[in-house]
Amino acid sequence: MSEMEKTKQEAISRIVDEIYLLQTPKVADSRRTQIQESLTTSINGGVIQKHLVISATIGTDKGGVLVYVLTDVKFIKIEIGSQEGNVLASSYILSTFTGITREFIENGSRISINITFGPNSVILRYAPSNQKITDFFQDVEKLASSKLSNA
Repeated sequence: MSEMEKTKQEAISRIVDEIYLLQTPKVADSRRTQIQESLTTSINGGVIQKHLVISATIGTDKGGVLVYVLTDVKFIKIEIGSQEGNVLASSYILSTFTGITREFIENGSRISINITFGPNSVILRYAPSNQKITDFFQDVEKLASSKLSNA
């Protein structure tokens, strides 16, 4: 295994460990291999720049985990339900980035962020006090914008 591949596998293991450090929802330990394989497949040849792991409501009132990974070429969103089931991954090529919008909703108690890649978009709603999420998406915007200016 090359040094780069070893570094990537270590980063993926850290992301998986973060998923299991979350207090809620608890993701079944039996799904660890499935989650690790899904991350590895989604990241493929990319070099991980940043990642974000958060508890979230997925779909209609179902607890789960959202994992966002920013590589040197892709933005990846992975949804992991707390119950047994599929790990859903979506990836977007950074060179197709067309914009990011943020707006306060629910009388300012939430922020809605919409990241657009060509005809596709990723939407997340979160509390304005969560600086970790704000910082991550600012980094996404910077890297995606730099990919556009270098294209």
